[in-house]
Amino acid sequence: MKLTVIGALFRKDFQDGLHNYQILLMVLSPIVLSLLFSNLFKESKERAMLPRVGVIASPQQPLLKQFTTESTGVRLVFCQTVSELETRILEGDIGFGLVLPTQMLITPGVKGNVKVSLFYPAEIPQYAVDRMQTNLERELRRFLSLPAPQLPIELEMKPVGGRNGIARSFSGDLFPMLVLMAMGMVGFLGVPLSFAEEKEKCTLHALFLTPASPAELIIGKSLFGFCLIGLTVLLMVLVNQRFEGDQVYFWLFTMIGACLCIFIGLLVSFFAPTQGAVNAIGTTLFMFFQIVPNLSNSSEILKTISPFVPSTFISRGLKKAMFLDLSKVDISADLAPSICMMLLSYLAVFLCFRYRQSNI
Repeated sequence: MKLTVIGALFRKDFQDGLHNYQILLMVLSPIVLSLLFSNLFKESKERAMLPRVGVIASPQQPLLKQFTTESTGVRLVFCQTVSELETRILEGDIGFGLVLPTQMLITPGVKGNVKVSLFYPAEIPQYAVDRMQTNLERELRRFLSLPAPQLPIELEMKPVGGRNGIARSFSGDLFPMLVLMAMGMVGFLGVPLSFAEEKEKCTLHALFLTPASPAELIIGKSLFGFCLIGLTVLLMVLVNQRFEGDQVYFWLFTMIGACLCIFIGLLVSFFAPTQGAVNAIGTTLFMFFQIVPNLSNSSEILKTISPFVPSTFISRGLKKAMFLDLSKVDISADLAPSICMMLLSYLAVFLCFRYRQSNI
């Protein structure tokens, strides 16, 4: 066995690897993801799992000094209106909501009919509501210095329901994520792999020589992938009997998401020279496409990043259409960015196709 031969082969592979962006991308992707999530979740698991409670009150409210993380095990999030509070509960941004009366703003002394309202999701188990109510009563007694059972405050418990009070299951909440997965797999991998295969077989050159316009080429290359995503999602809906919610908006977001993924996939395949390159780039995009929207509520940093990832709006729109009362949440806040990103991706592909045709 000659070590010089082994060394020469190693040097050759090493130099080739440094010039192969597919290998570099596959190596860098897990490193970047590990750095991203290790920095996002630096706090302890115990603290990260603390429930977030929305509050409508002045930050100077003396009672709020009682609600420390150490004493109550909650984290406070300030809201401006009851409507905002209900919306954030429905969207899962906070677990509970608390409305404190202005009479308790300056002094612990309470006179007259004073009401403290506690908002909570209608589908959560009763023991969680009882625990929150017990904690709230305990802190009110401590604030008012009242050891006796009777409180001079009316404690109002108000459930905030989703669409028509439909109970949501854990498996049901996963359904939008699986729809997003179907879009990403076909859009980022299936369609661009077919495109790259034509490029490797040298049949793509002839395609650009045809009198078809760039728009016709894009629609023609996208149509099969679009139908494949639509059929996949339809079968998922039928098999799992997921007919709840606003089906019009559900399918609208599905179609927009399908087009968006396919256009981005075509853009990737336009620059990727081989199927291997498409696999490397498409898999990386698919990972970010799938991970970011599902973890966007777990970190403030990730919340800042998520508006730049199209899947955030698609995923949120699907969840709102399926589970939430659209009279209480603004679905247009997700629909408009989704359409804009889809049109921008189409414009990018259109310019690339036209450039390719003009240079043949």
